[in-house]
Amino acid sequence: MKLHLGSLLLGLCGLAVAAGVTLIAYDQPVPWNAVAIGAPATLVVVGLLGMFSSRRRT
Repeated sequence: MKLHLGSLLLGLCGLAVAAGVTLIAYDQPVPWNAVAIGAPATLVVVGLLGMFSSRRRT
């Protein structure tokens, strides 16, 4: 199974936007301290997935 990282990244961004819009729609504050930790952590995980999926199999 080959992982298409573009689709994965687009899906994660869509999920984050949907969560933010849902919070705003229900008049809840967006927890920016959680976003400040979660966004970089997500980028690191996606980067690691990309490195591992692009390794040559021997």
